[in-house]
Amino acid sequence: MDPALLLHLIEPRPSQLSETHVVFAGTAVPVVIPLSWVDAKQAAAWALKHDSLNIATRAQIALRAGLDQQVWAYLQQDLRGRPLSLELERVLALWAAREQARLSLPAGSELVISGLEARERSTLQRHLSRALNEARIFWQPIGLPRWAGPVHFHILGAAPSPTDTAPDLRPALPRLVLSGPRDPATLRAAAAREINALILAQLAPPPGGWPPWLTVGLDGVMSARANGQVPSPLQALRQRQLAGGAAILTLLRLPAPSVLDEEQQQLSIALLTLLSSDRRRSALPSFLDLIRNGQDAQAAIKTAYGLDLNDLLIER
Repeated sequence: MDPALLLHLIEPRPSQLSETHVVFAGTAVPVVIPLSWVDAKQAAAWALKHDSLNIATRAQIALRAGLDQQVWAYLQQDLRGRPLSLELERVLALWAAREQARLSLPAGSELVISGLEARERSTLQRHLSRALNEARIFWQPIGLPRWAGPVHFHILGAAPSPTDTAPDLRPALPRLVLSGPRDPATLRAAAAREINALILAQLAPPPGGWPPWLTVGLDGVMSARANGQVPSPLQALRQRQLAGGAAILTLLRLPAPSVLDEEQQQLSIALLTLLSSDRRRSALPSFLDLIRNGQDAQAAIKTAYGLDLNDLLIER
């Protein structure tokens, strides 16, 4: 019997699904057919919605069908920054390796660079590795970052490249885009900002996006660290005191997206210097979770860190 005809004779949605078979509720008895008989995209659509499958199997079936973007969106909402299981990591790593080969990207386990000639990549790789390592040092104590395969940095304004040139903050072979050439310090700072965007994207942002002061502040902290500078807690405290409580409240209440002026940018960095310090960084995941779930920033800081507005003006 033609498999397409068979599917018209039974329930249109499967009752069970596995990597190899799909089960439908037939008129008299269940009907089991090979998954290979089903259109790949239809099977993927079923898989992403089927609770009986673990997340790795869902991703594997959907990636085989070429539904990459649907998988990335699904994983972002489902994981919300939780660790990748070993099985899911293997599925994503296999996809990343195939994609790396398809794009003819250079070899690399931590990062790969496109858009430059081979002789130019070695110098650039040192600077990008430094920014990536600083991000790992900063985020790893709280279980981040998490992605499979290397980070792909594409450099604009250099040699033509056959690869895509848009950023893709996916959890496998993520692609970050930098304009070049730049001096080393500027390049490392730019790389740090792009890595931050990747990590924050993995954490399933709230519908309107992360608050602007949060992203700007983290960018400032990580840009400094990528260049071997740790923001001064004392200087950050003085900046907050100079700005005052009213300015801090105004900043915390700005909706996303908002454009910050220079003073607000510096105040954002001063706030994140406090909230992301070594002794307070463990509270950052809880704080981000509260923001994601709609709590206002002032209340989230109080809940996650135990700090009220007055504390922001005296603590360092």
